[in-house]
Amino acid sequence: MRDFLNQIEYYDIEKEFSPRFEIPAMAKKTDKTLLFNNVEGFDLPVAINVAGTRKNIAKDIGCDVDEIPSRIQEGIENPGKTVLNGEIVVEKPDLNKIPILKHFKSDAGRYITSGVVIAEDEEGRRNASIHRMLVKEKDKLGIRIVERHLHKIYSKAEKQDKALPIAIAIGLDPSVLLGICTRVPEGFDELRLSSALKGKPIELKQCDTIDLTVPDSEIVLEGHLVPNTREPEGPFVDITGTYDGVRDQPVIELTGMYLKENPIYHGLLPAGNEHKLLMGMPYEPLIIKEVAKHCKALNAVLSQGGSCYLHGVVQIQKENKNDGIKAIEAAMNAHSSMKHCIVVDEDIDIYNPTDIEHAIATRVKGDEDIYLYPDVRGSTLDPRGQPDGTVCKTGVDATKTLGEEDKFNRAKVPGEDSEKITKTLNGINNASN
Repeated sequence: MRDFLNQIEYYDIEKEFSPRFEIPAMAKKTDKTLLFNNVEGFDLPVAINVAGTRKNIAKDIGCDVDEIPSRIQEGIENPGKTVLNGEIVVEKPDLNKIPILKHFKSDAGRYITSGVVIAEDEEGRRNASIHRMLVKEKDKLGIRIVERHLHKIYSKAEKQDKALPIAIAIGLDPSVLLGICTRVPEGFDELRLSSALKGKPIELKQCDTIDLTVPDSEIVLEGHLVPNTREPEGPFVDITGTYDGVRDQPVIELTGMYLKENPIYHGLLPAGNEHKLLMGMPYEPLIIKEVAKHCKALNAVLSQGGSCYLHGVVQIQKENKNDGIKAIEAAMNAHSSMKHCIVVDEDIDIYNPTDIEHAIATRVKGDEDIYLYPDVRGSTLDPRGQPDGTVCKTGVDATKTLGEEDKFNRAKVPGEDSEKITKTLNGINNASN
């Protein structure tokens, strides 16, 4: 992570800030990357909004913003490598030495939100995934585990009344985090996808008290998921900025703690841009791939106004009258949590909300181009849905009417896309930023 920070523009904050509410409040007000060097009560600095923009993520991957989905898909199809390079030596675990943040007033406590949990199944296949973890004691965490790969590995160990060894890596760069957050087939090593995105092998280090390897990190926690033990976890603010409730969840008992020399703690604000992007962006290549089965798919984005989760915009090259509705239904099938889907033409900038609104304003006829899907399964994170996630979904075909394209084409000033004008505007924009 610190290598990435040296490649981007970040802002050193020298004033004292508290990890209780103050640092989260700053992160909520800006998407700039911030490094808090004077954290009340701690010697460790805190970095936040590290992966808070698509631009930051694209920079670490080495591509343009609109190329991120295709790079993810390429990485899944052609994964990279991991290499073992050294080992870590741990000290006695004490979470009170780390400036773990308390984000919102009604949170259950201090939460680790950027921690990557590493585990292995019975066949020795590595799984890496991000989970929220509630500090319970200086060597004990509660962890929310949804029914995906880690849940399956833990359940198998639990049936045998075995503790599951895990390592928690904190302080990784955006390309590694994006690879870890991407939905991949069971048994696929997420770190090999991270390697493909990074463009070089991911360096691993051997743990001390458990037989696992972890990516090079600022902080590593070693321990076990305790079998057949559940304790209350939550409330916690989830991706929509609303509270997720209290559940009985598994417990982690720590056996060791590693701190790199002069470590930086990576704080990640719940419902902030980092949370939204890392949780939502990995679905975009899946959406493009599914839509491409039915029409010519160009790109897709899960918009930040929809928490990068509930709202999607799909860009197609329309060739047939029904391509719009086909794209809507394919996108919702690829990402079942998507609540509202808008389909646009290739001349619309899907990263520009004003451009998308223009398409809706000028290309949509409500009684012909808006589709309702009542009583279908959506996301349990949607406050408007039923407890089981049942919602009414909406699709909007905001594409041009075939055969009448000239009616919708926007007029351009001659030369507005010239290199001279583009360079001048870029200079103005960079100066204002």
